[in-house]
Amino acid sequence: MARWTRPGASTILVASCLLLAVAGSSAQTILQAIQSANLTLLAAGLQVADLATTLNSTTGPNITLFAPSDDALLAMTAALNTTPNALLTLGPKVAPVFTYHAITTPLLAADIPTGDTPYATLNTGLNLTVSKAANGSVVVRALGSDANVIRTDITAGGAVVHVIDSVLLPFFLSVASAATRTPQLSSLLSAVASNGLAPALSNPNLNVTVFAPVNDAFNASSAYLTSVNASITDVLTYHVATSRVLNGSEVTASPITLTTLNSRANLTVARDGNNVVVTPVGATAATVLAANIPVGLDLTTGGPRTFVHLVNAVLLPFYTTVANAAERAGLTTLVAAVAASDPAFLAAVTDPTFRGTILAPSNAAFAATLASLNVTAAQLLADKDNLRRILNAHIIPNAAVFSNQLSNNQTVNTTGGALLTVSIGNGIVRFNAAKSSAKVVAADVSIGNGRAVVHVIDRVLLPADLTLPTPYVTVAGAAQAANLSTLLAAVTASDASFLTTLTDPDFNGTVLAPTNAAFTAALTALGVNATQLLADKDNLRRILNAHIITPGAVRSSQLVNNQNITTLDGVLTVRINGTGVFFVAAKSTAKVVTPDVIAGNAVVHTIDFVLLPASVTLTTGGSGGGGSGGGGAAGMASPSVLTLLSSALAFLALFAFGRF
Repeated sequence: MARWTRPGASTILVASCLLLAVAGSSAQTILQAIQSANLTLLAAGLQVADLATTLNSTTGPNITLFAPSDDALLAMTAALNTTPNALLTLGPKVAPVFTYHAITTPLLAADIPTGDTPYATLNTGLNLTVSKAANGSVVVRALGSDANVIRTDITAGGAVVHVIDSVLLPFFLSVASAATRTPQLSSLLSAVASNGLAPALSNPNLNVTVFAPVNDAFNASSAYLTSVNASITDVLTYHVATSRVLNGSEVTASPITLTTLNSRANLTVARDGNNVVVTPVGATAATVLAANIPVGLDLTTGGPRTFVHLVNAVLLPFYTTVANAAERAGLTTLVAAVAASDPAFLAAVTDPTFRGTILAPSNAAFAATLASLNVTAAQLLADKDNLRRILNAHIIPNAAVFSNQLSNNQTVNTTGGALLTVSIGNGIVRFNAAKSSAKVVAADVSIGNGRAVVHVIDRVLLPADLTLPTPYVTVAGAAQAANLSTLLAAVTASDASFLTTLTDPDFNGTVLAPTNAAFTAALTALGVNATQLLADKDNLRRILNAHIITPGAVRSSQLVNNQNITTLDGVLTVRINGTGVFFVAAKSTAKVVTPDVIAGNAVVHTIDFVLLPASVTLTTGGSGGGGSGGGGAAGMASPSVLTLLSSALAFLALFAFGRF
């Protein structure tokens, strides 16, 4: 392996070997011309690049070779933060650097036109610009560097060699160098320098992908960035992807996610037709105007260490408007509701100067609320008054209230005048309106660098002035509204977990709720009174468990004949006939009286008899208990009305204190 050093004994030996290779030839070859000019490092480089044989021929190419001096080659390796010998380990992979020094037109100094003239090089697709001044001085301009011609007209057959004082680079030394040498990036260069990033971007060893906004893009965004007091450093670092060096040819229609120097936000890149599009967190996507500007030299592959892509927009690491955030988060129902309502809502959510807090229901939240209100999306969107009231209840004006500014029992005003109460417990934040409650499922989505904030919630908030029928927040609330006092008394008297479940607005399940008459009939069939049943904790627990299906809110439309459904205690069989829908337990059967009562994330079906699972140790007086489909024994003792009343009052006391 050849080595690049200052000319000395070893270099002279290499040169001597090269000269011996052409001994006996009377015509000077290009390689001989290089040697005659004492360009020993260039000769060694051409050897490892497998170019020496071609340039050692008397019938070699008729070219003009701009030949870097030894000092130029040593300076280039120093600028790349490497050594000559490390560079030579590339072998033939370094050839593109040397072929970039040869133009396909042989030119003596006198033949070089005055002014700037582009010439094609042996590095296919790349040109050099040769600039000749009126005084005859010549400068060669490359992509990543410029060089002065310091010695001219060393002829070699039909070729000409001119010695230059710098290596002509087919890549930029660094990202900072690329910005400096690209007029369209002068605004970017100024921002980089002003924010102390120039040293980092001057490192020739960076392995990154840079999306560089052109001047027009910077000028278009500067006023907005100032208005939101954006950190320019945060914005600039968002344009540097660290996860891979991305060549534009690798981009397809399938999005590629890139991590950036701004650790809080990623970019996605995808091809859209003939364009490569970069999608940031905020604002509009940017289109790549010029791709694959090479920076640095990878000593393993011989290719660039970094690619710079010019883009037509500044990439923002934060959302610019509420609408921007909602669209990116896929909140399509909310977006449709805003578009269908008062134009003032659309103006607010698309205004980059909007200051406030938005509680944004997810699509699932809207679907659940529509079901509980028993209206379709089209009906709600057409009901302008109620839609306006609902949307107003989700806007806290004039302040971006982040989650760390919320406290338990705090009240906040909304634009419609509705008061919301905040409840915080077990790491869960809820907003409670007059007719519904919602849990925060995604907090602190910053808009405009903190000018506004969005919290995504799992339910639509329904204010007091809503004229649509009010849905129930919990199963207990639905039971209380239906006057299922015996069921509520049983829940209160039993295991505390039942009360917790039925008062939880997040409970996702199905409850089969016996009416008061159903309990009366069951107590008669079992031959016990209410006091005895409420005191029998084991059997009471088994009975209540047989009425709870979880997880999943099972609507009547999802039931089929002979379907088996697992409860918390045993399996029920569904029977459907011309007289109705029945649930069959091991020891009793119940008919659905009122189906599909929505209660938060749950559904309640009221039934006409208590379901008795196999685990119950009480026995009915007949062959089997039953409601409309089963028939229970008659003539047993009646329940204690006084006991039921006292239990129900205990439950209502809990309700009054906010448990439901």
